[in-house]
Amino acid sequence: MKNTEKFSIIYITVIVVCMGIYFLYPKEKPVQMADTYEQLKLSVEFSGGEKEWIDIWKDEEEIYYFFLPAGTETGKINFGNLKDEDSIRINSRTIEKKDDIGNILTGLLSGQTVEMQMKIGGEEQEPVSLKFLCSRNIASVFIDTASGTVENIHADKNVKEKGEMCIVDAEGKNSHDMELEYIKTRGNSTWVLDKKPYKIKLKKDSALLGMPSAKEWVLLANAVDDTLIKNELIFRYAEKYTSVPSIRGQYVDLYMNGEYAGNYYLCEKVETGDSMLNITDLKAATERVNYEEVYGRSTPYVSEDGKIKATAGLVNPEDITGGYLVEYISEGGNRPMEG
Repeated sequence: MKNTEKFSIIYITVIVVCMGIYFLYPKEKPVQMADTYEQLKLSVEFSGGEKEWIDIWKDEEEIYYFFLPAGTETGKINFGNLKDEDSIRINSRTIEKKDDIGNILTGLLSGQTVEMQMKIGGEEQEPVSLKFLCSRNIASVFIDTASGTVENIHADKNVKEKGEMCIVDAEGKNSHDMELEYIKTRGNSTWVLDKKPYKIKLKKDSALLGMPSAKEWVLLANAVDDTLIKNELIFRYAEKYTSVPSIRGQYVDLYMNGEYAGNYYLCEKVETGDSMLNITDLKAATERVNYEEVYGRSTPYVSEDGKIKATAGLVNPEDITGGYLVEYISEGGNRPMEG
């Protein structure tokens, strides 16, 4: 009887351990196998060990592109979602699922057009034109939303979605994985543009790309600035010639659910604090000196648009010297800016 009980305990323990390993050990997300050119993906494994998927892209002239992040030249690249029996021919060279194509890319000029032909189920498809474009000297940000799409957050800037984010440095050697409490779109005049800016909130404070630790960050699209440098110039000018703390940021290549979204400016969110706007946050100070039941007895004054403009019955902080962050939207603020 004792042996049976002992065996049962060991058996249950093994099951619990195996379940723990299954749920805690990181698993690769399922990827659809390619039956068409449009479904092709590149599996990129950086030299630091991080692995990401890159989607193919097609322009209006029916030319296909792969936009590769910096650091891939020292890693491994293959058509990871090919079926085992299928293959691809690039410039007369046959490539199978596990073949590293890094040496092929090394022999190509950036943006050079090559001929690609898929062989699916033993049948050769019509050849197409393909270009590989690879970044240099810039970090990459990979964001995967919980739904696997950006349609919901692009449709409404108040919609928030959970997700995961990974930052890989420009050499591909170091990566930083983190969980997103949410990602959402932001902006007013820039929100209506196709290349949308984003706000992200991390589960915990993190120092990104050498910037001070924070939970909330912004990805500026610079969609109306062909030079991509106007915001950065203003921030650095303010840093050098004014006493007001300036926003810090770094340029990155952004990939959303494997699709290249373009060059973005990952930067700090404007907020009060010793390292940002060094003013007392009166909202936070008021919350600290008022209990929850006090808020329940207070009287809010609501304007015609339904927003609370003031609240009576609250205890004021001892020191009311401070300030608030306010947002000013000019008339026509939801129209794209010129320039």
